[in-house]
Amino acid sequence: MTPILYGLVVRIREKSHNYRVILLTVLSIAISLYFVMMFLSKLGETNRKIAYYESHYNLFDQIVQLDRIGSLKGKNDNFTTTINTSDYILSNNQKIKSDLLASDVNYNQYYRLDSVSEKQWKECFDGSPSAIVSRELARKLKLDIGDRFQLNNSSYTVKAISQDPFLEKKLLVPIDLYNSQKNHSVDRILITIKANENLDRIASSDSILARDSMDQMIAREIKSLNQFLLFLLGFFLVFFLIAIINISLVLTSLIHLDQKNRIVRQVCGESDGQYIASTIVEFTLIVLLSYHVAVILYYILLPLVPEFFYFSLSLEVYVIELAFATILAFVLAVIYAHKQCQANIVIGLRG
Repeated sequence: MTPILYGLVVRIREKSHNYRVILLTVLSIAISLYFVMMFLSKLGETNRKIAYYESHYNLFDQIVQLDRIGSLKGKNDNFTTTINTSDYILSNNQKIKSDLLASDVNYNQYYRLDSVSEKQWKECFDGSPSAIVSRELARKLKLDIGDRFQLNNSSYTVKAISQDPFLEKKLLVPIDLYNSQKNHSVDRILITIKANENLDRIASSDSILARDSMDQMIAREIKSLNQFLLFLLGFFLVFFLIAIINISLVLTSLIHLDQKNRIVRQVCGESDGQYIASTIVEFTLIVLLSYHVAVILYYILLPLVPEFFYFSLSLEVYVIELAFATILAFVLAVIYAHKQCQANIVIGLRG
């Protein structure tokens, strides 16, 4: 057995007598790393939304608000009609009010839904009561593909779960079915047409309430997301600093508690080099264990956390934070172990 490995075994035996301190240490670091993981994931998700909007290919489309659907006089193959409203949804004994889009089959030509396959899209408009549900809404109502829910006393089947920004926190259903139901609500009627399309051929001019353009709408979304990004960045930096301070304090505490045992090991022949190497290995293992406890906490809390604290842990974030935790543990262990060796030299000279 090498001196470093032997020193590590001795340290583990010493720590096992005070296992409560180790458990509190691991849990304390794990909680800090969990929040770093959460805000790092949310930063990545927000950046992906911004990139999604920036890559939108229908920037020159026109968006027109109408006062009534009856004013449409063109064929729906050269535009898409959408009812923007909110309505009550009943599922798994939960009744909630949700934002709702009732649209036609052309919607996907103007508002890109990358997470919905072509097959799922066609199934949603095959004539049966079908719906596409956002990830946030599916999570809240505990819905999965193939499940059913109630909307205006009609039963709808979930054909797809969308993660696309255009459907965030929304429900999409076929406009013909929704419009034919009694007591359905209508807040806004919108049509989206190509930039070079003649609006007069599609709708009566006296029915037009407002006009917008796709590029202006996307610019507003990107501006809002950039503001939210700054908000998240502030929280991320706060918890990033908390994690560094917490890990530093824990390492200082462990080195302080180890002082008496350090003197005994010195008497038994442990060199400064062996002490520094053993401290690096020990503390890096503690931080890595804490990080994976944070990952376990993520999966335990996933079905329980409120929507704001919900995040999806990607492999990219896992690897980035794993590298951060490993490097931070290594650097801090080197600094504090070296300082402890210097302090022991000073004490020895004074003695």
